[in-house]
Amino acid sequence: MCRRVDCSSVQALRVKQLCCCAVVRKNATTRSMKPRRRSMRATARFRKPASMRKLVPLIVLLCAATATSTYNVEAFLANACSSTDAGSRVADASIASRRGPTDKADLVMQLSADQCPFYPSEHAIQRAKLRKQCFNNGHIADAYHFLHQRPSLRAREVRAFDASIEVAQETSELGFDRDVARKRALAIREAANATWHAYADVAFGADELRPLSRTGVDNFGGLGIMILDSLSALWIFDLEPEYARAVEWTRTALSFDRSDKDAIVFEVVIRALAGLVSAFELSADAALLRSAEDLAMRLSFAYLTESGIPHQKCVLSTRRCSSQANALPLAEVGTVQLEYRALSALCNDSFVRGLRYSAEDFYRLVEQHLDASEMLALEECATSSQSVDSIASAAQSADEPLSCIEELHRNAVLPARVRVSDGSFLTGGLITLGSPSDSYFEYLLKIWAQGGYREQRFFEMFRDVVEHVEREFVGMSSTGDLLLLEMAGEARVHYKMDHFSCFFPAVLMLAAQCAFSPLSSGERSRWTKLAEELTETCHQFYARSPSGLSGEHVRYDRGKWMQFGGYELRPEAIEAFFVMWRLTRQAKYREYAWSIFEQMEKHAKVVSSDGAHRGYAVIKDAKASRRPKKTDVMHTFVLSETLQYLYLIFCDDTFLS
Repeated sequence: MCRRVDCSSVQALRVKQLCCCAVVRKNATTRSMKPRRRSMRATARFRKPASMRKLVPLIVLLCAATATSTYNVEAFLANACSSTDAGSRVADASIASRRGPTDKADLVMQLSADQCPFYPSEHAIQRAKLRKQCFNNGHIADAYHFLHQRPSLRAREVRAFDASIEVAQETSELGFDRDVARKRALAIREAANATWHAYADVAFGADELRPLSRTGVDNFGGLGIMILDSLSALWIFDLEPEYARAVEWTRTALSFDRSDKDAIVFEVVIRALAGLVSAFELSADAALLRSAEDLAMRLSFAYLTESGIPHQKCVLSTRRCSSQANALPLAEVGTVQLEYRALSALCNDSFVRGLRYSAEDFYRLVEQHLDASEMLALEECATSSQSVDSIASAAQSADEPLSCIEELHRNAVLPARVRVSDGSFLTGGLITLGSPSDSYFEYLLKIWAQGGYREQRFFEMFRDVVEHVEREFVGMSSTGDLLLLEMAGEARVHYKMDHFSCFFPAVLMLAAQCAFSPLSSGERSRWTKLAEELTETCHQFYARSPSGLSGEHVRYDRGKWMQFGGYELRPEAIEAFFVMWRLTRQAKYREYAWSIFEQMEKHAKVVSSDGAHRGYAVIKDAKASRRPKKTDVMHTFVLSETLQYLYLIFCDDTFLS
């Protein structure tokens, strides 16, 4: 039922599609490097102790799980085995893996000193023992590091291993029947198939479908965004004829020269560029990579600004870019780096490869802002008779430093808007983890993972964000609900939480459970608890809604939980349930996800007069209890993210291995 996808060449996929597989060193690479021999010492270290061999299969390898959008999260690795020089060899591994069938000897994992199996925390080990999650087959543990070929190239030994690990895993589905999971996965797959055909039958080639009027609309520059954003989803859903038609359209009909309308750069990157790159990683179709390179070259004109902050819109046919607004949302500037980095690792064009540095230059502006904020706080601490230098000196030398120095912290939750003119942040405005800032914070952790866990600056930036959140942005309501707050104006705290913010518990849990996270035991425990409690709050977005579907945000005022906005088919909460299920094995997260799907079928599904499935429509008011009114909108991410996360929750863990 579930298609397996090769991870060997995937170091960087679309936004929420990160895969950290153990790096396989080929016998012959493009750089003619000889593989290291598997030493007796390395072999002995891997085979001892026996308990370690049992725990190795607990590694969660999630790659190519989602198409991207502003607020998505392709599936991301939870725990994995990685080489420390994986980042430098990703291009070689990617090229080598697409050459075709290889000898059996080429498929053997070369374990060496710089390649390490996953070591869970002691808490995770104890939890695994109590719940009997460990596999008891030592052969499976050894074979887990076997290179997985693509379905068309898979060796007999790999297929045999896949079958054995599925049998072993039957005992690890704690508190949940495997047959029920398979039936639900099939139901979601059928819904995804019907959603695609609802679009393809009447609007193929348009950016989005209007499900009620059954027409297409070009609101992203006329690029066929629905097709590009859904490429990897069609592959993962194993909808082969539909995928073939989409790829054929990309080869023959996609032309950026015909895009004569303004397209938002951010949306094009996370939907179109990311869709092409991830589909190429899955299928190795060179035509997809050529289209991605062409698109990236046209988008490069957005960075022709003095500050380095990209223009908001571009006409791709003429390569003319402009910004109508003086300031851009934080997410639009800080949520394109993963895509450019992934393309940089795959293409051979030096200009396209260099675009990643234009995108990453934004982090230089972030550091400047944080340093300036710290200096300003230091100046405020100074008294009229003391200079900043003297206070800093006193803080270092005195036995009892000034209290204001001790209270200085790095406020890494940034203001929500960035000026295009000079790259400065608009202070005194909105500060939030929700819209329009959310995915910037999400990308910090994923870029760290994408780079093979070597670029520690990104993890430290993410750690600063978490510490700032714990200090100032976590609030508890009188009913016991944990909320992610936001600030506006002069540090005024609002008990308001966006549905967008539900991305945060997912990445927080991933960081807490990742073996390569430089965290103390206390931090891991604290982050895990915070992630679990915030995920429960995201569940309440749906559980307390009369329609069973979440609005855009909730407010807690005068002891009341109030929900606002309609149901926009968003995936953030479902992503959190997916990550929590994979890492905790608590069946309740599957039930949370299935409840959302049932309510989507009941309230958001569009059905024609003959009973045919015509896609899903946005709900105008999520508080409506009986027949909530639909609007003529179906976002592309309903297929590329929402349904895909629902599907993956009910797939076996070996899926996308």
